[in-house]
Amino acid sequence: MHEPYRVSGALLPTDRAAATAIQDEMAKRTGEDVVGWKVGGELVGRVFEWDLYSSPASLPAERFRDTLVEVELVFRLLANLPARSEPHGVDELVEAAVLVPTFEFVASRFAGAWPNPEIESEWLLMTAHNAVVVGADLPDWKGANLLEIPISASIDDGAPLPLVPPERRRDLVDTLVWLVNQLSGRGIGLSAGQVATLGAAIAGVPMGRSVTAEVGDWGRIEATVADA
Repeated sequence: MHEPYRVSGALLPTDRAAATAIQDEMAKRTGEDVVGWKVGGELVGRVFEWDLYSSPASLPAERFRDTLVEVELVFRLLANLPARSEPHGVDELVEAAVLVPTFEFVASRFAGAWPNPEIESEWLLMTAHNAVVVGADLPDWKGANLLEIPISASIDDGAPLPLVPPERRRDLVDTLVWLVNQLSGRGIGLSAGQVATLGAAIAGVPMGRSVTAEVGDWGRIEATVADA
């Protein structure tokens, strides 16, 4: 369990470069393995080992009772993708990844309210990230329209949660290409086994006691908030 961050005044980043530098330095100092990457708009953040769970997941109540949950289709990398001057292309990345269903849990890592929502603290991105629950690999994904894959999810066995319309979602492969090359340009490679979360199919809804999702006929993921 990691305590909320307390940051104030001059310590808050005022531009993208400063926030990115803070995130990179924090990653070095934690000493924790980076097991994934997340994209939010034009923002990139890390997923650390302590934040990764496998479905079916039992989640501690003190951390997950007041979070939002999103349903996402993400990529898990099958090969190392080192930083290089030559851009990584679509065909290369499709062969180097497999599609996986996930839940992403969203909650601020800061204690209290944002001191000033106008400054670019969101460039730290991980401050709005709580954890990722990963399901099993989805077979035969390469022939599917990824934005049209049927997903049915519910909280506490309630009504189906609404999907984000396909026209409001980014192409997952294009976003993976952008992510890998954006990191490569910063001298950062990606490693086999890491996951890349690229945007929600079902946007953040308040978590209840349990959440389940069915991805067509391919698989199911589930997570339950354990008793305190």
